[in-house]
Amino acid sequence: MRYQKYAPQSLSVFGDFAKLLRPFPHNDLRNLGVPDRLLDQVFRVCIGHKPYCLFFELILSEQCPKDAYTAIAGGIAACMARQGHEYAVFTVVHAGSANAHLIFWRRREDLHQRALFHLDLVFTHQSLFERQVLDLLHKLNSERVPALFSLLQNHQHHKPFFAVLRRHLGKLETKNVAGYHALVDLVLKLIFLIFVQHKRWLNHDPYYLETQIAHCCARSLSILTVFLQPLFARLEGLPVAEPLPLGQLPLLGGGLFHFDRTALPLIENRWLFDLVQALLNNFSYSLLESRPGRTVAGIGPEVLGAVFEHLLLVDDRKQQGTYYTPGFLAHKQAKAAITAWLDHKQCGDDPLARRDAVADIRILDPSCGSGTYLTAAFQALLDIHLAVLPPDQHRNGRLFDLKQQIMLRNLFGVDINPVAVRLTEVRLWLNLIQDIEVEDPAKAPALPNLQHQLRAGDFLDLHVPTDKKQVKQWPKYAQLEQLRAKFPTSQAPQRMNLLRHMLRLEGELADYLTACRQKALKDITKTQLAQPCLPGCRQGRRKVTWRVPREPGKQLHVMFSRVMLEQGFDCIIGNPPWLAAGRIDKGAAASLRAGLPVPRGVVLSGQVDLSVYFTAASLALLRPNGHLSFLLPAKILQAPYAASLRQFLLNQCRIHYLYDYGLKQGQLFKADTFPVAVGAGLLQQPNQPSKTHQVAIEIHEGDDNRCFTRDQTQIADRFGLWHLYEGPAIRGDPRRPSLGELGFKPQRGVVTGAKRSFVFEQPPIHLAKARFRPLLRGRDIQPDGLQPGRFIYWPFQTKTAWNRKLGFQEHTFLKNADKVRWQSGRPSLPYAARPFSPWLLIWKYLAKRWTVGLIQGGWCIPDQTTYYLSCSHFAQAYRLFAYFNSAEADAQLRAIAERGKDFCYFYYAHTVACLQLPCDWQDVALTIPPEKTCFTPAEGVNLWPC
Repeated sequence: MRYQKYAPQSLSVFGDFAKLLRPFPHNDLRNLGVPDRLLDQVFRVCIGHKPYCLFFELILSEQCPKDAYTAIAGGIAACMARQGHEYAVFTVVHAGSANAHLIFWRRREDLHQRALFHLDLVFTHQSLFERQVLDLLHKLNSERVPALFSLLQNHQHHKPFFAVLRRHLGKLETKNVAGYHALVDLVLKLIFLIFVQHKRWLNHDPYYLETQIAHCCARSLSILTVFLQPLFARLEGLPVAEPLPLGQLPLLGGGLFHFDRTALPLIENRWLFDLVQALLNNFSYSLLESRPGRTVAGIGPEVLGAVFEHLLLVDDRKQQGTYYTPGFLAHKQAKAAITAWLDHKQCGDDPLARRDAVADIRILDPSCGSGTYLTAAFQALLDIHLAVLPPDQHRNGRLFDLKQQIMLRNLFGVDINPVAVRLTEVRLWLNLIQDIEVEDPAKAPALPNLQHQLRAGDFLDLHVPTDKKQVKQWPKYAQLEQLRAKFPTSQAPQRMNLLRHMLRLEGELADYLTACRQKALKDITKTQLAQPCLPGCRQGRRKVTWRVPREPGKQLHVMFSRVMLEQGFDCIIGNPPWLAAGRIDKGAAASLRAGLPVPRGVVLSGQVDLSVYFTAASLALLRPNGHLSFLLPAKILQAPYAASLRQFLLNQCRIHYLYDYGLKQGQLFKADTFPVAVGAGLLQQPNQPSKTHQVAIEIHEGDDNRCFTRDQTQIADRFGLWHLYEGPAIRGDPRRPSLGELGFKPQRGVVTGAKRSFVFEQPPIHLAKARFRPLLRGRDIQPDGLQPGRFIYWPFQTKTAWNRKLGFQEHTFLKNADKVRWQSGRPSLPYAARPFSPWLLIWKYLAKRWTVGLIQGGWCIPDQTTYYLSCSHFAQAYRLFAYFNSAEADAQLRAIAERGKDFCYFYYAHTVACLQLPCDWQDVALTIPPEKTCFTPAEGVNLWPC
């Protein structure tokens, strides 16, 4: 049998433990837990037993797909778990491969949870990590078993990989961002070649890259010019002269190896030699994607997303607000989105109906990044198709056409960074070749070109209102669709011509639509100009002029015109950029608010986060009954700028799920971010959802996860704030007035705009002390004390204008200060005088618990890190002081406040304004003490009667 060729190598994995292996009867494989559909793919199973661990050797058919390894090992492991075994090690040998695949299983308390670690073992290139694993495996005993699994679980593959790439990229000087991106693209090509070499598709040689590079170095030939450039051309299917014989190579195509060295910096042989050696000899690689219940040890496709995050210029990543999502969360979100969409289609549990429904589903990721969400959606769609395929269609080579069909018909993506688009293509291509095993590299199937499905561009700048009839009426539209149909599977010699013609026609279509819009605008303007005086209006009204709006270079309705003609996308999923309003250019924000098409009822005003723009624009692209699934900052649940969006989701959508991951800082991202996954379906007939509709809510706090359901109408309180917490919560009892309804308006402390110029530890000696006042900062508000820690320049205490007569020292001080404006020789500060009421209730804006102090107005100046509430009468202020420091008030605000880092909460003005007071708060029996300058928060604790 063919597997005998590789059996000796597989036995060497276990070392001396190979002597324990005994064949298992083939007729009893079903009792061992092997799934029925895979029984004919298992050639032989051998079992070895030790009290502390089980050893399995699996010889599988070359037709068995790698994704099935998890099902086979998981089924056997579940059977062993029921018998009380704790650990198991599997070695899987593919009959058509010279490599081995190791699977390590550890029992969990919940038998349905599997801890499976996968490691692809390439005998020709063993990394240090692989040698450590094999060393522990060969000397395994009861004490080393936990150490082996601890190594698998805790080893950081990403950090050394990133360090190697960053170190090598840092050795070359790039003149601009385009040069840096071209260099990163070259590195990605080399990484893809490593995956292909491990499959022995490069002239059957497991050392192909090292051999060819060594030949170039020995002859002092340029590796880039003599080897890599011809190699890339051959892989693309282009005719090229070969200075070095390249041997038998696959025709991969797809556009990955399209090479233009004009943007690259000068690259020496030593740099390429060291990079390839470091990548090949120091790391383990696997084509498997990590999934829930399966952890891939080594560098897999999922790592490419992290590679992009770390190799992307830091300034770009901060400016764009991009954070890349862990794979397990994207898989969960994509599966939930597609399931919710299928539920609306009323497919039920019928696998055939589900398969037919998703055949033409259109899924868009508007910020696809490295393709994490599109890869997860691809896998979810593939699982639906596999559920109805006969067993003989699950085998290697027969899934290629199905996978290609899913990619070309169902998946679409946009990203502002072209390197991110390239990474998405690479991840999808790696999923395509994952199960392909061929003896002749020339028989490897060509990769589809995804440039039509995945586009580079700014998603928010691609929206232009378009009449669908005008697209259909364009004379060349049929020709454009014909080119689009031919392009994905076209061969390299004609692909560039097709792409050039396709882009030219798209440009002509965009110009045609622009001309139609301008003609319509011109007609409207002419009609207005033809009426010199409208009925009821006087002469001399504002003159009507014809203004041509700015048109973007690319248009979403042109790039995805077929989808738009079908009323839009079925599912839009992803993790849009999170960028606070203060970091968005004001001109760009104004342009977005004016020109971005959004659903009726959604108003983009105030300090809008960039993710809200993405959400509103995506809702406008959904077809009726379409589904939106975004990972958003948790602050949208309470932020005032998202109030209209929340109202739209409540009234016009059916909210399917809300997954809150924000209770623990950095749980998903290496940043102070607090994410929540929102999944909602757009109703075909907008109306108020039924009270019987239940929203699935999950609260994730480390290892403590809570899952429950709640009526959609009960998510929001009467102030429009959303609450996800389980159990009794105060949701806006109409009988209880809020602070805002009673006329109390919390205010932020004084914002100087230039602390270094106007805030001092002690007043400067050369200036009059009367010009300074104590400044109370947030950090100065402690439970047992209120002590101002700084002084602020506060010249507003004079009866006359403070800037009329200034001494020389003060004039010089203001001349050197930042942000001081001068007009007619008089200075103007960046902050103004502020009247204070007799009593102020003051608190810091970020704290673990809401602690409120009571001070006399004017005793000190509140800093910008504090908020305060003004009161005219001491008795009223003291009652509020007592209630604010009660456990009831703290519980209310925790339920509606935005979360901050280190388990703190933001107690903003709009948050505190929603605090509800008892109906009889002015009549509660409370002893009012004598007045004094300040009352610390500790003095207000336990004052309010329970």
